[in-house]
Amino acid sequence: MFGAIAVMVNDAMAVAVHQDGSMLVRVDPAQDAQLVKSPNASRAQMGAGRSMGIGWIRIGAEASKDDQTLSDWVGLAVRYATGRSAER
Repeated sequence: MFGAIAVMVNDAMAVAVHQDGSMLVRVDPAQDAQLVKSPNASRAQMGAGRSMGIGWIRIGAEASKDDQTLSDWVGLAVRYATGRSAER
């Protein structure tokens, strides 16, 4: 999907990892505004200028180099995919 390896949880994409080390992360839309301001985070796009919308965040490859940051992003995606996004 999107030229990446996707990880599915409950039949929904939680995370997709691109060859360059960046990730596409699906998060709770209610948390989107806060999360998209995080370091190395930006609105995911399907081509130039085509936003994927609220809840889809692209994480730069730099974030995956830190185990805690990587774990935090994957945890957010898995919690959303399992319906537990309000838990932190």
